[in-house]
Amino acid sequence: MANGLTSPLGYAQPMEQIFHSSKCPEKVFAFWMNPNEESENGGELTLCGIDHSHYTVTFSTGELAWIPVISSNAWQVPIDAVNIGDQVIGTQMEGLFDTGSALIVVPSAQYYQIVAAVGAQYDGERFWTYCMYVDWQLPLTFTFNGKQYDIPASAYWLTVRNGYLIIHHIEIQCDMLDRP
Repeated sequence: MANGLTSPLGYAQPMEQIFHSSKCPEKVFAFWMNPNEESENGGELTLCGIDHSHYTVTFSTGELAWIPVISSNAWQVPIDAVNIGDQVIGTQMEGLFDTGSALIVVPSAQYYQIVAAVGAQYDGERFWTYCMYVDWQLPLTFTFNGKQYDIPASAYWLTVRNGYLIIHHIEIQCDMLDRP
């Protein structure tokens, strides 16, 4: 669903073709991920409009938050700030949403600050901590377009074996976001 990329044969991407159709009333699309992991319906992609019924449950105001996209060929967005509690991890940086997974990609310098701030230990392969520590950890807060979004510690750690967790949603860093 990358925006603005042309195919190797020079054809417009499917989203460009859909948006140029007169049958598309709004040139928007929305992803809804079902927070109920037990449900058979994992989520929904809406094209040419937004199903507001999904979002009124999530946001008390019923309003969607819009984040400008920096790059025309990826979901690269400006991040105003990343914090853990009062500790500022970084400000005025770029991030990348991977709509095919739960990952949020940040520059490697900020990634290592995040793992240090949450007290993760490195075993030569992954950053990890003991499960009992997660309840005491502060949420990871991203600020996009002036609005703060808290990710609780239970959401950014993944259980890998009894009693141990690894960093999950922010596990990778991306060189394309690193600036010389």
